[in-house]
Amino acid sequence: MTDDAIVEHLPTRFSQLARQKPRIGRAEALRRGASAVENLREDFEAWLADDLASLADLMRQVHEQGGFAGERYRAVYARAQSIRDLAGTFGRQDLTDVADNFCELIFRMGEARAYEPGPLTIHFDALRMVCHSPGMVAEDLAVLLDSLRQLVNRFPDPDARLRQRLAQEDAQRARKQAAAERG
Repeated sequence: MTDDAIVEHLPTRFSQLARQKPRIGRAEALRRGASAVENLREDFEAWLADDLASLADLMRQVHEQGGFAGERYRAVYARAQSIRDLAGTFGRQDLTDVADNFCELIFRMGEARAYEPGPLTIHFDALRMVCHSPGMVAEDLAVLLDSLRQLVNRFPDPDARLRQRLAQEDAQRARKQAAAERG
């Protein structure tokens, strides 16, 4: 950047809206949000069924082509993510957890350019089972999730080095801060 350059920060529409004074209180906003979610609850099962059918079709394509060819990786991940997010919105923690594991498996396999039909099929079957049988016994769900995590952990975690580096930087900052406070 040259010395004669002028940097201007223009407010976005979102930042302008975020700075406005609220028109309703926090409690009323939460009540309205909860009410809106409740009004949509009856649509949840249909959305879930649609997403599950779409994911089943995508999984069939993945298996037929022997992996995540082209945009299929993103499409499968997006569909599993949609199921996870829907489940979370409507209070299905069991389904959220299983779908989150499935997302992690898809992510790791996709990033590693790996394809193993077994773990994918097991995760998809677990997702369907939990989807169609809400209210699993907590101990059974814990065993299922532990088994799914073991399958996920067979694949390298692409974010592990980043998390390790961030942890080292945090530790270094903490040491510097402690030294500054002592000295």
